[in-house]
Amino acid sequence: MSQRGTGEISTGSLGAFAPELAEAFVTVSSDIALVVDLDGTIRSVAVGADSPTPTAASWVGRSWVDTVTEQTRRKIVRMLDEVTVTGVARRCEVSHLLPSGAGVPIAYSAVRLGPTGPVVAAGRDLRAIAAIQQRFVQGQQQMERELWKRRESESRYRLLFQVSTDPVLIVDAATLKIVEVNPAAAERLSETPVALAGRELSRLFEPAAWPQVAALVEVARGGGRTDEVRAALAGATGTVEVVASRFPSGDQTLLRVRMRTAPEHAPQAVGPQANALSDADPHAPAIAITDTAGRVLMTNAPFTAMVGLDLGAMTEEHSLGEWLSDWPAILADVRRNGFMQQVPAQLTRTSGEASAVTVSCALLSTGEDERLGFTLRPAELVQTS
Repeated sequence: MSQRGTGEISTGSLGAFAPELAEAFVTVSSDIALVVDLDGTIRSVAVGADSPTPTAASWVGRSWVDTVTEQTRRKIVRMLDEVTVTGVARRCEVSHLLPSGAGVPIAYSAVRLGPTGPVVAAGRDLRAIAAIQQRFVQGQQQMERELWKRRESESRYRLLFQVSTDPVLIVDAATLKIVEVNPAAAERLSETPVALAGRELSRLFEPAAWPQVAALVEVARGGGRTDEVRAALAGATGTVEVVASRFPSGDQTLLRVRMRTAPEHAPQAVGPQANALSDADPHAPAIAITDTAGRVLMTNAPFTAMVGLDLGAMTEEHSLGEWLSDWPAILADVRRNGFMQQVPAQLTRTSGEASAVTVSCALLSTGEDERLGFTLRPAELVQTS
């Protein structure tokens, strides 16, 4: 009569039937079963219909640790030590070597038959599970890459937002409360950014002007494109042109609301693909939009004045490299990092006169339609501001 509770499984009488037991394990619940001496030598191998490795039959007479990868040999040693002491070994995952050098993941459990063995180790092929895990990991990595791209895009957008010469508000699309403002907006509204944060957008406008702004915002909230509308600011502080657009930010949807004084002169666009670029006041920085090679697509009046050209003389044949020193390094820097701020350079006007400037730039879009936005300021203005 066997004793219970000693931690020892009484299976000594089954030792002579170890190969048959291995075959039974394979038939009932495993993909491969090994009969192994306590010293780790394989005495018998049984495999199912779908053998996890075609070389299993050649393992007979070899040490079990020699059939697995270097990284999983210690697991075999621990399993043999455990089964020697307790009679059973817990589930352990190892990788058998294929002739190609790849590994086949197998999960083994083992039981000792009698005090001196042998050991029967039954294994399950984990390749299907490993493939699912790999797909899961790849999916996670793809999600992380997409999240990183989105955060990088938002970071570049924030940079443009902060250096924009137009007043810009970031508004929560659900509540229409102000989330953030750029310095130009705070100055235009004679408020601090902290005081404006959390304020309802409607409070910035005269009651008679709000309905048309509200209609514009509603179109933008639905993802539509909006035209500019003219609206009076509250407190008789002037009239602005308002335009809004939607952009996602994580789980939140935000609106970009731009307000600007109506320009006296229309912007100068170069080429059929140019978008509107507003001229700012006379103290605004020189602005140029280029393709990734630096060919000028659009400029404002301060830029053409800085380089010494008439507005009508600017064409796509011009490149910023015609006027800026260290142009290859500047272009390489912004293409590598996505943006740069206040890099010193020398600008040579069309007349040959040279002056010191600082150059800032940001990548305006990604994909096949990339554009670079440059702002140039005289160095002495930057130093004294």
